[in-house]
Amino acid sequence: MKMLHWGLASLLALSSSAFALTGENLDFHSYMRTGFGSNLEGGDLARIDNPGTPASGLAGNEFRLGNEDGTFVDMKFVGHNKKSQNANEPYWNTHFLMTYESGANNNSEDSTFRLRETFVEAGNLAGTHLNFWIGNRFYRSTDLHMMDWYYFGNVDGVGAGVENIPLANGKLSLALFNQVNDATDKSSDIGTHKMQLIDIRFFDFKLSEKHSLNFWGQVAQAPKGDNSVSHMGELIGVKFHSNLAQGFNDFSVTYGSRLLSSLGVWGDETLTAAEKDIEDESRTVRVVEHITTKLAPNFELHGAAYFQNAKNPWLQTKDVSTMGAGIRPVYFLNDNMSFATEIGHSIVDDNKKYHMTRITVAPQLHPNLSIWSRPVLRFFVTHTMWNEDNKGRIASGTMFEDKTSATQYGFQAEAWF
Repeated sequence: MKMLHWGLASLLALSSSAFALTGENLDFHSYMRTGFGSNLEGGDLARIDNPGTPASGLAGNEFRLGNEDGTFVDMKFVGHNKKSQNANEPYWNTHFLMTYESGANNNSEDSTFRLRETFVEAGNLAGTHLNFWIGNRFYRSTDLHMMDWYYFGNVDGVGAGVENIPLANGKLSLALFNQVNDATDKSSDIGTHKMQLIDIRFFDFKLSEKHSLNFWGQVAQAPKGDNSVSHMGELIGVKFHSNLAQGFNDFSVTYGSRLLSSLGVWGDETLTAAEKDIEDESRTVRVVEHITTKLAPNFELHGAAYFQNAKNPWLQTKDVSTMGAGIRPVYFLNDNMSFATEIGHSIVDDNKKYHMTRITVAPQLHPNLSIWSRPVLRFFVTHTMWNEDNKGRIASGTMFEDKTSATQYGFQAEAWF
């Protein structure tokens, strides 16, 4: 907690003194969730994932309703160093994003505080509508809320770029990202090894009033050193977006190969010639269907399905397919009360097939009649099941690792603004 207090104090001091920003020139946005839960034996709630799915682990939380405890907070500060008064005036903004995380076990436990975004942007300069930026940022496109997963257009890192370049009837954005792996010493005759990535996005290409295409491309390169060879990677993706009468639908296909076979900036900067020959066979294809819509005045639906196939010659099993589908229907009793249900199933096909199914019910309180109404207060009961082959692989390190199912319950508050 001391680190959090020092971080907040430093940021506020920087904002108020260095930039002399007043309240009207300083915006604050936040995402927060906090809660706790238990199993039927009285022990603490355990997070249960199906290992190997693209939305598990650090990448996301597959079928997250009823599978979250602890406290997580995003705190976003935007300082308007020069605030535009209309759509054409120049602007200069400074961005900070801090995250706070704890297990919510007691009021004096250790917690984690990180400064995740620090970048400056400037736009509408010299009579253009271009936006220039430099720094460390989340360069993200599409979030699948039910899985807490940015599955398309997701790059997190240090870079520089320009956005909103008019092209045809869409917008082009160009960025250069830099990655240095500090886990091991990777210095050579060229200095410390790194990877650089060029990110190209052509978004909002209008097909009609309700339909548009988003194109995403990347090229990455790691240079040659005295003990390593130069190697590259490529990525291409397309997303078809539809505005529904009351909601939206997204369908995307993404393909990455070699250094970008993980579909992100997480490749290895140094490879020998033999290792490069292995990596050259790596590739991943991902298909995602994502919808949110209102089916009736008091009934809304959020859902998704995905398929991913990854060829990874580094592993004994060279082809791994994962697939999953889930829905979160929400039935509203009135503006402030609803029942949410989440049902999801995923499969990891890695020689054996590893299945997981989760069903969660959650009565909720909220300010408005909307699936996205926040803050929300919810009580949940969740039941997760998996097959025999998944025993010991799923829920590892918990009381459920030698079982094939788990029932848990808890309380959660979630908010954003």
